[in-house]
Amino acid sequence: SYVDRFCEGRRVGDCNGILGAFGSGKTTFAINLAVTEARNFFMRSLVPGVEPELSVFMSYEEPEIKLIRRIWSNAAEIPWDTLEGMSDWSTLSTASRLKDYEREMFSVAGANTIIKGERERYEESMQWVNRHFVFLDMSGSEQYPNAGRGGVDEIASVLTRLQEERGMK
Repeated sequence: SYVDRFCEGRRVGDCNGILGAFGSGKTTFAINLAVTEARNFFMRSLVPGVEPELSVFMSYEEPEIKLIRRIWSNAAEIPWDTLEGMSDWSTLSTASRLKDYEREMFSVAGANTIIKGERERYEESMQWVNRHFVFLDMSGSEQYPNAGRGGVDEIASVLTRLQEERGMK
């Protein structure tokens, strides 16, 4: 990818930060990077002898409650606005009841390709997101009011605890 060529790839232990103007897509870009890395970690973990790894997304601005649907949108390839306003999971498409955007998106797939609906993609992504992705709400939100005040020491402590609890790099 462009980012890999620009920064010469990801190295073990890298911590990436993104700077930019308000509304420029920093959070969306970071979510995409973290979710893609979690998916890659899952795929590599299927190889015998490969240690499982964890992708951690930290937010100091937006609380988890505001970003969680964007994360799932990215992981399951479901339009964000579909999940944002959704209150009934039965409105998600299924393989037997695809939406127009899915027919268009998968129109290049071969005749023997199984096309999954939103619900199937969501359920499939649950196995790797729940195992290889962690969202750390450091925004001082109502849910975690004291998080994000401890600087680098807090980050190091939280990451060490995660590594120990999950048994993952």
